[in-house]
Order: sequence, then structure tokens, then C-alpha cells
Amino acid sequence: AIDFSVPLGVIQYPAYQLFVVLLAGIVALSVWLFLQYTDLGIIIRAATENRDMVKALGINVDRVYTLVFAIGVGIAGIAGAAHAPMISLFPEMGVNIIIQSFVVVIGGLNNFRGSVVAGILVGEVSALTYLVSPALTDIVIFILMVVVLIIRPQVLSGIATGGVE
Repeated sequence: AIDFSVPLGVIQYPAYQLFVVLLAGIVALSVWLFLQYTDLGIIIRAATENRDMVKALGINVDRVYTLVFAIGVGIAGIAGAAHAPMISLFPEMGVNIIIQSFVVVIGGLNNFRGSVVAGILVGEVSALTYLVSPALTDIVIFILMVVVLIIRPQVLSGIATGGVE
């Protein structure tokens, strides 16, 4: 197999992994622009904040939620297709990232910026913990989540959601 790499300072970084990072950035930016600057994005944000108000305006909220789910499935498909060449494929491959995904969802609940920050934080903590002790990776991620939610829950979401203040 041909391995293309890009020199980054003193290391050679695989070009495909740089492509995946760039793709993730493009997808995240596209979702943000969609939510901020399109009529449908405004409806989605409004339905997230106040479902009854959006429904009172005559908008089919269930259809909006179905569309959001479909967009999420599409993004998950893009992520899976981009990640597949870097790992071996097997039926239970998603089980390995369910815990990390759960922590990211909790960290970025109702907040796009919080989701991005939580995703980066979980990814970095996971990678660094794996270098020290692979068996502790999931435990350390849960400890990080608990600490953030107890001490400073507004760090990721921008609003206080409880905990010690």
C-alpha cells in the first residue's frame, strides 16, 4: 500500500488523516452556517428552544425533528465512511465510540459550540489517556464529564444547568 504523508515540523503526518480532519472541519462549519443563516436553521433552533411556540406558528415540528435526525444520520454516515479506511470494519465497531459520543452529547446539549468543544476535549483526553493506559480511557472520560458537570456546567453550554456554583 502506498502511504502518503505530509511533513509537519519534525514528524510525517499521514495525508489521509489530515484530509479527515479537514473534512470534519468543513462539515462542522457547514452545519453551523446552515443553523445560523438559513430559514430552516432558524426554525430548528427555535424548535429546540420552544417547541410549542414553533408549533403555534403552524410549523410541523415533528417533521423538523425528523429532518434533523436525517441530517444527523447523514453526518454519521460521512464520518463512518471517512473513518473506515483507517480501521478494520466489523459489525460491533460502533460500540467502541458510544461512551465517547454520549459524553460529547451531554457536554454540548442544546449548544453547537459546546458540542464542538466537548468533542475536541473528549478526543484529546481519550488519545492522551490511551498513550498512558488504554484500559483507563473510558473511565477517565467519564471522570472528566462528571468533574465538568459538577464544577462548571456552564463552561460547555454557556448557561448554568445546576451543580456547585
